[in-house]
Amino acid sequence: MFRARCVSTRLNKLAAFAVGTALCAAVVAIPKEARADEQAAPVAATRPAPYALSVRGFGGLGAGSGGVGLRYGLAGEGWLTDFVGVGGFYRGMDTAQIFSSQAQDQAVGLSLSARTARRGSYGLLSVGGGYAWGMQTTGLTFFCADSCAPPTSRSVSGATLDVTLGWLFHPGPVEIGPAFALDTSSSGATLTLNLALGFVL
Repeated sequence: MFRARCVSTRLNKLAAFAVGTALCAAVVAIPKEARADEQAAPVAATRPAPYALSVRGFGGLGAGSGGVGLRYGLAGEGWLTDFVGVGGFYRGMDTAQIFSSQAQDQAVGLSLSARTARRGSYGLLSVGGGYAWGMQTTGLTFFCADSCAPPTSRSVSGATLDVTLGWLFHPGPVEIGPAFALDTSSSGATLTLNLALGFVL
């Protein structure tokens, strides 16, 4: 009986020691977890938000099936996610073939855009479609006598497809950078190198 009591006493002491050790570990672990949460919270709170809106004007020169081209306009996007946005554009295009023909057209449409980063400098790809209208003049010449036929002009209109690929920098709220653009117009397709300048929010 004495041995049984000794064994029982030892078991009770071991059980009490185990319970005490578990309680101490829990008390120590809880403050550590609380401090870890407190340290992680400011990091998440101070993460810069992505740009939600970008608007820019552009102008550029190039060439295509209609001759030398001058491109200008305005475009912008609202960013639905960190990398995908939807927007719209207005684009003007003047093209000319020396001593032959010239055309002026304008276009408006909607665009789907993708960027390589949520903020800072990033690459931009924008594909837009819309409606274009303008005037095309043919029969221009400076080397003929009175027998030359006068130039003829006609109105043109139809669908347009505009593709822009560029790299945009953002010093503060300013957006600036070079961009290549391939546009369809009344005189055909024109590839231009543009300078974009605008702002982001």
